[in-house]
Amino acid sequence: MIEICPRADPEPAHPPLNAQERAKRLDLAIAELISIPVEDRVVARTAIKFGVKRETLRYHIRKQNIPTHIPTQVNPATQLRRGLRQAVEERLYKYVHNMGMIGYALGPKDIRRIAMGMARSAHNLSFKGSKHWFRSFLKRHPTLRKRICQKFDVLRAGAMNWQEIVKYFDL
Repeated sequence: MIEICPRADPEPAHPPLNAQERAKRLDLAIAELISIPVEDRVVARTAIKFGVKRETLRYHIRKQNIPTHIPTQVNPATQLRRGLRQAVEERLYKYVHNMGMIGYALGPKDIRRIAMGMARSAHNLSFKGSKHWFRSFLKRHPTLRKRICQKFDVLRAGAMNWQEIVKYFDL
């Protein structure tokens, strides 16, 4: 037998705080984060300890430009393996641009496929032309844009028949 019972409301984790108490706790949390070495700073743990919302603490940390992690140094050799080399990417850009100029615009999948082919021909087997890479490629080359193609006009399509073409060139 199944009984239907009213749901008991859970007790709030923290009693509601007034604005002064909230600001005091936030200041204490920020002061503690500043006192901890950068490599040991954990925002979530500090937020729980002082009873403040994690996102609120993160917002104020960013606002005050307090570092929460040590920036990693990028190895140039690793960076080259991850993405396309600049010369290869420039060659891809010129190819895509020229194809667009002659009226054969390439889609995102085509560009990603061509990029992977160029990377493989340059012995860069670890390159994966992901959607994220494609978005970044478009940001690096603002003259390329994603556009929706126009429909083929009915009158134009009707004019594209063999008799009309022969008639045009027999003038």
